Amino acid sequence: FRGSAKEGEPRGFEVQIYSPLDSVFPTGSIYGLERSKVATDTEARWFHLRVLAQGATCTVWVDGIEVATTDRIQETRGQIGFQIHMENTTVSWRRVRAWRLDDYQP
Repeated sequence: FRGSAKEGEPRGFEVQIYSPLDSVFPTGSIYGLERSKVATDTEARWFHLRVLAQGATCTVWVDGIEVATTDRIQETRGQIGFQIHMENTTVSWRRVRAWRLDDYQP
């Protein structure tokens, strides 16, 4: 989130999707900043992931339960990207939605 692929520009931050509960940064973690407190395995099932980035604060919910928050993210603008870098792995997204906070109407 809030990242750029351009060299020399901020890379942003990452919200992890990785199912093993005993991993260093399981699903819902704000990678390198805050480990998720997710209590259920997300492997081979649909789950709802919500991310709110407001100023330097980022909060993550998995299936409606807050699992991670930090106030240590860079306050920059940027793109939202999706990545996968493990061989023989599949990740699927459906109904991806993003709002600017000043435009958001719940």
